[in-house]
Amino acid sequence: MRDESSSKIYVMGHIVEIDESPFSKPKYNISQVPHSPWVVGGIDLETKECFFR
Repeated sequence: MRDESSSKIYVMGHIVEIDESPFSKPKYNISQVPHSPWVVGGIDLETKECFFR
């Protein structure tokens, strides 16, 4: 995994899977979470290069 702020995964003909998920947990047994950060990640299925933002 690269740790570069401007890295790009782009190769003509490769498939890149991208997914996003909210990351949070309830606090003090309260079901409503005030703010949950979203994490976006992707992986090139051929080269196995990946990124997270």
